Amino acid sequence: MVKIYAHSLLCAALVLAAAHEGGEPGHTHEGDDSAAAATATAATAAAAAAAPAAEAGNAFAADPPDVVSEGYAFDSCETGDCEDGEGFMKYSTGDKYVGGFKGGNQHGEGTYTFEDGENYQGTWKNGNKNGKGVYTQANGDVYTGEYVFNVRNGKGTLAFAGGDSYTGAWKGGRMTGVGAFTWAVGDKYEGMFRDDVRHGKGVYSMSDGSVFKGIFNSGEFGDGKWVTPPRSAPETDAAPESADAPPALTSEDNSAIDELAEAMQEEANEQKAENEAVDAAAVEATEEPAAAGAVAGGPEDASRDEL
Repeated sequence: MVKIYAHSLLCAALVLAAAHEGGEPGHTHEGDDSAAAATATAATAAAAAAAPAAEAGNAFAADPPDVVSEGYAFDSCETGDCEDGEGFMKYSTGDKYVGGFKGGNQHGEGTYTFEDGENYQGTWKNGNKNGKGVYTQANGDVYTGEYVFNVRNGKGTLAFAGGDSYTGAWKGGRMTGVGAFTWAVGDKYEGMFRDDVRHGKGVYSMSDGSVFKGIFNSGEFGDGKWVTPPRSAPETDAAPESADAPPALTSEDNSAIDELAEAMQEEANEQKAENEAVDAAAVEATEEPAAAGAVAGGPEDASRDEL
């Protein structure tokens, strides 16, 4: 009777683990939600409970298989110290992590590689991307810069696989603040951004030499002036006066632009104050469970890099 009971518990544990093989114990691509960590923990506990009863001459007392399909039956520390030190961890999804650990969580310098090839190499804190790092997406986009609790915050560069790139400030995972966006075709924008779009004072330079200086509103061109480059004179005839380049922005033009920029900056400062209050509350809420002892496992990403 004991043998049959132990066998049933062990089989249930293996079926439960295999059913969540596609999940990610404690760590997800940015944007995915997963309860696989709790499931894997429950499966491990069930297997452990079954082992003592099975050892008494049970034919099923042998260890379960190490691999289920393309993933692993359970999280496995392959080498080193995956609790408080340096180690190499394989997760049940096939994801891997090499680097520092603290309390069973990624901590310090390390590299996390997803089964599909995406990976993050950089600094971790209590299972979260926190500090400077490099995130390479499966589509070839690469972000190099700063993170705060799994979200792009601070200064960073996003190089798109198609050749476009952005370098500048990030807030809440979005291009927000002063930055420069360069298109593969040769156009370039330098100025203010908000929520991934041009917003505020800036300069847009086109590949043909044309330049717009002024205000942008939610990505759209606003008040300002286009300044085109001087047109070359014909080889044989003198260039007429009408062919001269239009005049550059006057001091009055710049004053008007500056006034608009100041008004928009005041609005941005108010929004910034509100965002900082929200961020402070979020950090406090995140640190409280960490101080009490977070459940060991992979990092709990807040949002996936999808730009």
